[in-house]
Amino acid sequence: MRASEWLTIAYFAYLSIIALLRPAMAWRWRALIAAASVIALLFVPFALPPGPSRERLRDWLPAGYLLAGYWLSGLYFTAFETRFSSTSRVRS
Repeated sequence: MRASEWLTIAYFAYLSIIALLRPAMAWRWRALIAAASVIALLFVPFALPPGPSRERLRDWLPAGYLLAGYWLSGLYFTAFETRFSSTSRVRS
């Protein structure tokens, strides 16, 4: 497996663990989406027949992994944290 595939697996596994361990994460389906992504990622390189088209697809798959990881991490947003906002405090 390529380095990009290992990094993606690690990232999706990390998101799965966060969703399962944090009590504020009420929607456990986030963990299921991340776990399904990891499983799909493990089988994509091996499901395709060997050849140049397989290698080209594997070259472009990291772009899809990036978008999926970005979308999935956006689902973890629950509320804006006002105590870290520079606009929440007015200094004179």
